[in-house]
Amino acid sequence: MRKDLKMIAIDLDGTLLRDDCTISQRTREAVEEAGRRGYLMVPTTGRSYRNTRFVLNGFREISYFINGNGSVISSGRTEDVLYFHDMDMDNVRKIYELAARYDTYVEIYAGQDAYMDAKGQDVIKRCGLPKEYCDQLLATNKITADYRKLLAGNDIRVGKVHILVSKMEEKDKLIREIDLLPGVHPISVIPNNIEVVHGRWSKWNAIAKLADMVGVRQEEIMAIGDSNNDYEMLLNAGYSVAMGNACDRVKEISSAVTDTNENDGVAKAIENILNQE
Repeated sequence: MRKDLKMIAIDLDGTLLRDDCTISQRTREAVEEAGRRGYLMVPTTGRSYRNTRFVLNGFREISYFINGNGSVISSGRTEDVLYFHDMDMDNVRKIYELAARYDTYVEIYAGQDAYMDAKGQDVIKRCGLPKEYCDQLLATNKITADYRKLLAGNDIRVGKVHILVSKMEEKDKLIREIDLLPGVHPISVIPNNIEVVHGRWSKWNAIAKLADMVGVRQEEIMAIGDSNNDYEMLLNAGYSVAMGNACDRVKEISSAVTDTNENDGVAKAIENILNQE
């Protein structure tokens, strides 16, 4: 194992996953081989833990999972939650009420799971997202009959709220409304989505938290990603790799640019590291 790298944090959508939400055999083998050689392999994604486990079915060398844009860290071996970054529940309720005024898909990330309601199942199919992505979410999300009832008490811990807006003209208005709430800073990763966590917490904050837990230094972390919610981790990691399909903002601050997610970009980045040992 290279002495200067110990942890590899990898985004999923647009990075590890191809556009049809599958993983090539070459990429799968590269991730597994890096794990076998001792690197800590850490999927780092906006998706829920439960959904990430479903998508990465069959992987044996996943050390830790970072989910919900950094709101939860789980052990890949025991599945225990090692850290959880809570949102203020009053803000969660207010965000839901704002989103409910529009034709939206609302996803509540609580613990290692994500919740949706019957309306959401209908709206997500009208948001122009790939069918494969929608099918994956529907396969693991829990269904609630009443979001207001679910969020009424303080016995639920929410790490992230994800919203898909079916009408693009309403997205900017909703973002402005959410941004007025104290301590929240909504971001958008794809054209019609809004993602909210507590404060300005990001994937990088969770990576840094995990690294401190396991004794890994910042310069020993490699990060691979493509989108706005990967920006902080690519900016701060010791070695960062932007996908060939990444936005220019991400490419500009990365150490290197690999191939696209359709052409084994993750595999090529990892193989480059393994070949230098």
